[in-house]
Amino acid sequence: MNLLIDISALLGVILGGFARSAQCIALGSIAFIFILSLPLQANLGAAGAAILAKARRIGMYAALTLGLLLSITLVMHAAILSGTLDIGFAEALSDDFARATLVRIAVAVLLATLIERGSRPSYFLLPLGLIDLAAGVATSHAAASINDRALLAAITATHHLGAAIWIGGLPCFLWSLAHADDRQRRLIGKRYSLMSIGAVACIAFSGIGLLVHFVGSPEAMYGTAYGMMLGAKLALFASLLLLGAMNFLAVDRLSKSPAHLTARLRRFVEVELGIGISVIFVAASMTSLPPAIDLVDGRATLSEIAERLEPHWPKLTSPAKDTLAFYELQQKLDATAAQKKTTAQEAYVPGAGVALRADVGVGVAVRRAAADIRPDPVPGQDVADDRIAGRVPDVDAAAAVARP
Repeated sequence: MNLLIDISALLGVILGGFARSAQCIALGSIAFIFILSLPLQANLGAAGAAILAKARRIGMYAALTLGLLLSITLVMHAAILSGTLDIGFAEALSDDFARATLVRIAVAVLLATLIERGSRPSYFLLPLGLIDLAAGVATSHAAASINDRALLAAITATHHLGAAIWIGGLPCFLWSLAHADDRQRRLIGKRYSLMSIGAVACIAFSGIGLLVHFVGSPEAMYGTAYGMMLGAKLALFASLLLLGAMNFLAVDRLSKSPAHLTARLRRFVEVELGIGISVIFVAASMTSLPPAIDLVDGRATLSEIAERLEPHWPKLTSPAKDTLAFYELQQKLDATAAQKKTTAQEAYVPGAGVALRADVGVGVAVRRAAADIRPDPVPGQDVADDRIAGRVPDVDAAAAVARP
C-alpha cells in the first residue's frame, strides 16, 4: 500500500493523460461523423460509406479504452482511500470524484455500444458525449474553485470540446486522406479545416479565460510549477497552430499538385496528432498541481531561476548529502522541532520508494485522493481539512513533504 501511495501521483498523471486522449478521440470521432462524414456522404460515394464506418470503429475503440482507463483509475482511487482511512471499498466509492468517474464509465460503455449499432449513427451519441464532457469537468480545477465555479466550468468545457474536435478528429481525418481520391480529399480537407478553425477559436478564447483565473500574473507564470507547465503547453500549442496553418494551405492547393501535396498533408497531420497528444499529457500533468494563482508563497523569483540556470562546468563528483533537498528539508524540520521542543517529522519525497509512517502515509493519501476532486484553493487547506476530520495529527504535515 505504501508503494501504491508513493507512486499514485505519477500513475494518476499517466492514466489521466491516456484517458484524456481516449476521450478526445471518442468525442472527436463523434464530431467527425456528424459534422463531416454524414453531411458529405452523398458527395463522397462509396468512399463516404467506408469513411463513416471507419470513424465509427475508431470512436468505438476510443470509448472502450476510455472506460477501461477510468475503471483502473477508480479502483486505484478506492484502494488508496479504503487502505489508508480504514473504510469499506463501497464507502470509498461515494465521494464526488468516484461518482463522476462512475458516470463516465457508464457513458463510455453506452458510447461504444451505440456508435457501432444500426446502419446510421444514433443522435443519442451527441448528448452522451456532452455528459462525458460535463462529468470530466466535474473533476477538474474548475469544479474545485471557490469563486466563479459555473463560469470556469463553462470555460473548461469549451476548452476540452475544442481540443476534442480538433485533435480528437485527426485519426479519422488521417484515415480519410489515405482512402479518398483527389476530389474527395479537397472536400474532406475543406470541411475539416472549418471544423479546426472553430475548435481553435474555442481553445484560444477559453484558454485566455483559464489563464486569467488560474494564473493571474506574470510572476505566477514563471514562478510556479503550474505556470511553467502552462508555458510548455503554450509552446506546443503554437507549434500546432503552425502545422494547422500549413495543412490549411496544403488543402487549399490540392487541386494544383494533388499527389505531392497529399503526401505532405498526411505527414503534417501525423505530426500534428503526435504533438496534440503531447499537449494532452501536459494538460493531464497540470491537473496534479494547484493553480498558480493559489500559490502566493514560495514562488521562484527571476534571480533564483537565473542562478539555477547559470551554466557551470560538469562535475564528476556527487554533491554533498547535506545540500540535497531531502536532507535540507529534514534539517529544517529538526530545527523547528528542537525550537518547539516537539518530535521532528520525517521528510518525504514523493516517488522515492521509501516506506511512510502510518500518520504521514494517511495524510499524503488523503491529500492526493482529495486533489483528484478538489485541488487546493488555499495553500495548506487540505491539511486543515484532514485535521478537522481527525485523519492526521495536528502538525504542519505540508511542511514534511519535499518536492523533488
